[in-house]
Amino acid sequence: MAVLDRARDILMVVLDIDDTEIGSHSSFQADLEMDSLQKIEFIARIERSFGQTLDMHDVAGTDSLAALVSLLRDDL
Repeated sequence: MAVLDRARDILMVVLDIDDTEIGSHSSFQADLEMDSLQKIEFIARIERSFGQTLDMHDVAGTDSLAALVSLLRDDL
C-alpha cells in the first residue's frame, strides 16, 4: 500500500470521516477540523504504522496529508 493511502486510512479512523472528505492538500485544522488531541493520536498511529519516529518540530508545521507524507518519505 502506498504511503499516501496508508496515511489517509489512518486519518479516516482518527477523524471518523469518509475518504471523500480528505483531499491531499486539505488543511487538518481548517478543512477537517482536527483538534490538537486528534493530531497527537494521528501522529502516534502514523509512527506505529511506519515504524519510525517523526520530529515533533517538523510535525507541528504540517497541516495537510501531502505535507505529512512528504515528511514520511524524507525519513524512509
